[in-house]
Parts: sequence; structure tokens; C-alpha cells
Amino acid sequence: MKICICTTPIRSTPSTFPPIGAMGIVQSIRDGGSDVRFYNIDYHRPEEKEIKDYFEKHKFNVVGISAVVSTAYQYTKKLVEWIRNVSPDTRIIVGGNLAASAEILHRKCHVDYCVIGDGELTVQKLLNVLNRSSETQDQLGRIKGITFLDHDDTFVFTGFGERNPQRFLSQPDWSILEKDGSINFYVSEDIENRFYGRIPKSHTPGKRYAVIMTSKGCVNRCTFCHRWEKGYRVHPVRAVVDNVKYLQSRFNVQYVVIGDEDFGSNRKLTNDLVRGIGELGVKWRCSGVRVRAVNPDILKMWRENGCIAVFYGIESGCQKMLDVMEKKSTVETNLDALKWTCNEGLFTIIQLVIGMPGEDDQTIGETIRFLKKAIPYLDLEGKMPSALLSINYAQALPGSPLYQYARLNELIGRSIDEEERYLEGISDTDAYLSDHFVNFTRFPILKVRLWRQRILADVDAYYLKKAHGIHLTLKQIALIFLQYTRSLVTGERSRIAVFARPSMVRSGKAELMFRETTESGKEKTATSGYFNIHIPTMEFLFLNKLTQKLYYPFLAIGVARGTANSITEMIRMVGEHVVWSLRVRIFPSEKRKYQNLPSISLRKLNKETMKTQHHSPDDATIPLRMGR
Repeated sequence: MKICICTTPIRSTPSTFPPIGAMGIVQSIRDGGSDVRFYNIDYHRPEEKEIKDYFEKHKFNVVGISAVVSTAYQYTKKLVEWIRNVSPDTRIIVGGNLAASAEILHRKCHVDYCVIGDGELTVQKLLNVLNRSSETQDQLGRIKGITFLDHDDTFVFTGFGERNPQRFLSQPDWSILEKDGSINFYVSEDIENRFYGRIPKSHTPGKRYAVIMTSKGCVNRCTFCHRWEKGYRVHPVRAVVDNVKYLQSRFNVQYVVIGDEDFGSNRKLTNDLVRGIGELGVKWRCSGVRVRAVNPDILKMWRENGCIAVFYGIESGCQKMLDVMEKKSTVETNLDALKWTCNEGLFTIIQLVIGMPGEDDQTIGETIRFLKKAIPYLDLEGKMPSALLSINYAQALPGSPLYQYARLNELIGRSIDEEERYLEGISDTDAYLSDHFVNFTRFPILKVRLWRQRILADVDAYYLKKAHGIHLTLKQIALIFLQYTRSLVTGERSRIAVFARPSMVRSGKAELMFRETTESGKEKTATSGYFNIHIPTMEFLFLNKLTQKLYYPFLAIGVARGTANSITEMIRMVGEHVVWSLRVRIFPSEKRKYQNLPSISLRKLNKETMKTQHHSPDDATIPLRMGR
């Protein structure tokens, strides 16, 4: 049997995160005794003709497509079509989080099978059946963790599969990427731009960084997150340490990124692992750390064993929103974790998710007050606080309670055609882009888009007043505002003095910060693929009590201009916001609509809604939409 496993692009540029999921499937198939090719489309970005030629040449019996996120839908659909055109007899399997939309993949993309959850063992069983002269529905039905359309064109989900045995919690076979020609991209010398930590002054050029995994799954079930894996498992400590040793000796790796969804929740095994990595002398950072998993002693031990940076999913500074997200943490716990991290000299960036159901001006205000308290615990090194705030709008991904909430409340259509249009709309995009944002709140979209800029501007202005004693006169603000307005009108690429010491405004010199615009006059956003750092807009208006009241209308026009695709859309957005503002002020009944917003976990809210809507228990897609 000729088999190929391929990746799909999930962003406009190749992901710097290694295709560990696809590599694991390749290793599993080889361990099962079959030969398999690996086609890393995400890295190589071949043109359509090259892809067609590849699949026409090899005529694979089976092609497995690793679609790790649902934003890969549109490309996956095209890829399946290209394969079908040149090799119609090929069986096509899709795995990854996109499989949460399995019925759409079967009916709209003509995919044969989807693998749900851990794929290593399930794919082995599926290939054993497909390798026979003819598979039967009875044989397929006994394989847990797959979907398909039966002979009656009925969608079948066989149920979640069993957890992979311990042997499948193996470390990546890096030779796969060496043969693929992409190893130097994933195991890279580009430490400064990819490591996202404070690089030691003793850094030696030529050293590399690599991403490793030390666990699988997560102890949390955040309602905006897609979750196939049930539970949390830590890889064998010796296997992880040996993997780092191999990376050191083979590729000169000195910096390690622990890319777990949840690092540190198993404290005993984490301590053993940290000490084992520490003995190797590497510097490392970790993400996906639960704030409940750390304390001063743990962070101290991590630092003493080479840790440079720790990144948490803070998500919100409002307890109500943390409850809606089912974060199982408190605002106080979030603040403690940041304080302890700072005290140990570890670098961090505060990551937030805004725009969830229940978000309003009050919850945003609480988040701003939280961030102001957190400023002393940020390692600014001359930067503004906004440089260490990564703010994403909530994105509804199939398989998450947030996606189910959107469907139940008709924010995303329930028919297959409507769902496909949504998947096409979020394809090939990042979560930080707001042009595809589904408005889960009841407020005008312009108001919602203003929240991020309001957070950034308010926090930066507060810092300038408290830390630097900067207060601007009306004349000084007028001079800065003229510079700002002129750049927007002319559309010229420029560097605008946003903050300046009062004594320097007259000379036109800026000291603390510049704001850079693109040729179109739109804000230039700094994004990394992992973090989403935005530059605040017109925060200088906050530096005077009188102009602070003018901030909102000026910003509203600026954000409408920067996010609208046309003048007509800009006018519509502003008009909608103005009409809404008048209605809630004039009519008490309108104001009451916004006093009963979601305040409990979306998972619980969805269950209550489904009871009232009397959903059919025979709908096989419900478990996929709900996740685990």
C-alpha cells in the first residue's frame, strides 16, 4: 500500500511550529510496518501544478491530510479536489481539529474518512481495514475514532477512540524533517525573533533553538478552545531529556521552547523534567502554563535550571469573563502568578482573549484595572506596557463550546451550506485579524473593535502619568494631533511623535515612542504568529483631563477607517454605533437588554439552551461540535 501524509498551510507564511502531529502519524505508520511518504506542503508551499504532478506521479492508495486547525478548510477542500483530479481512486483521510467539521468535509469536500482525536492508533487500525480487498461498514464501525458516510449516505461517527498507549507518547523523529529539507527552518538560529524571551548577554551566535513537547492534553477545558484529548498526560521524562540531548549534539541547540498546551500541571514529573533539562545547560521557555500550577518556589527552581520566560493564558482581568471561559482561576491568582514571575526575573507577556459572550464595557474596564495593577510586574526595559500585551478577539472554532454557542444563537448558520461559508470566511487567517470576527456580544461591531485600542491606550497613558509624570497641555496635544492627522490625510509612511516630554514638544522631537503607519495610513501591527502585539492609537489624548473625554469619538472614527473595507462600510459602522448609543440612552427597555448577559460557563449555557431547543439525540455531529 502506497501512503502519503501531508500538511496544509494554516497561515499566509509557513508555521515555525514543527508539524509534530503529522510526524507522529508518519512514525506510527512506519512502526506498523508500512512505508509512507511525508509531503510538507505548509513549509514548501508548492504551486497547484506541482502538487497535481506529485500526486499523479505517485498514485497513492491513501493520502492523510493533517489539518491542525479549522482555518485550513479552504485549502483542504482545494487539495482534495486536486488529488481527486489526478488520482480518483485514492482514499483520502483528514485528521486534526478540522475534523470537528467532519460532515462538511465528507459532503462538501468528498473526503472518505476523518480521524477524530489521537490518530496514531486509529490510523493503524483504519489502514489495516483499507489494505484488504474491500472494507465493509461493519469493519469500519468497529474502529473507534473515525467518521464516514455509509451506503445510505448517512453520517456515521463511531465514537471517541481509546487513549493512545504509552508507546505513542514518543519524541519526534527529526530525520523526517532532515529528509524533507526543512530542518533548518524549524531548528533555527533565528533566536532573537522566535524565542520570545530575554536572550542572555552571553549568547553565542550559531546556537539554535528547537520546539519540544513534554505533555499531551490539558487539565483545563476553556470554552474558546477545541479539545479532542480527554485528560492530561506527561511524556516519559527520560525520553524528553534524551530528545534535548540529541538536539544539542546533532543541531547545536542551546535554546528550547516547550510548546505544550499545558506545562507544569503534574508538579512531580515537571520537577524531574526541569532538573533533567537543567543538567544539560540549555536555556528554555514554556507556554501554556496554568497560573494555578506555579508558586514562588517552583518558579525559582525553574529559573535555577535554565528557564528564561514563562507564558500564561491570563485571558481576562474580569472574574465574570474567567467564569464564562471556564478558566478555573481567579483575578487574584492571575496577578500573583505575574508577581512571582517578575520576582524571579522571568520574562512574560500578558495574553488576553476579549469579545467572548458576556463581554461589555464594565468587563473591559475591570481588565484595564487589572492590567494597571500588573504593570509593575512586567519587564518593560524601556518599552511601553502595550508592547507586552497580546490581545486576541475570541474566534469560534468547530469543536469548542464557543462555536456551539454561536450556532445555537444563530450567529453561525446551522445548515451545512451556512457552516461551510463560515469555514471559508475564517480560512487562511489568524485569530488576531478582526475582519472575520463573529460578534458574540450584543453591541455594535465598532464598539467591540474599539475595546482593544481602549485597553492599550488607557494602560499606556496610565503608565506614562504614573511612571514618568507626563501630563500634556492642550497646545502640546494639538501639535501631536496635527502630526497624527496629517499622516492619515496624506497617507504617507511616517513616524509620528505620540509621546513626548513637554519640554521637547516644541522642537518636534519625540522621546518615548513612535507610531508607524503603512502607506495607506492604516496602523502597522506587530504580530509574531504566536503573540499579537498592537500599537495603541491616540493615547496622547489620555494625558489631559479635557482631551480624555474627546478620546472615544476620535478613536471610533480612526478604528472605523482602519478596519472598514470601504467608505460606505465605515459610515455604516459609525452610524450604527451612534444610533445604538442614542437608543440605550433614550429607551430604558433597550438598556435592559444588556443587563442579562452570559455570566456562567458557555458549556453549561449550551446544555441549557439545547434542552429548550429539543435537539435530536440521534444527531451524530453533536459530540464533535461539543468536543470533550
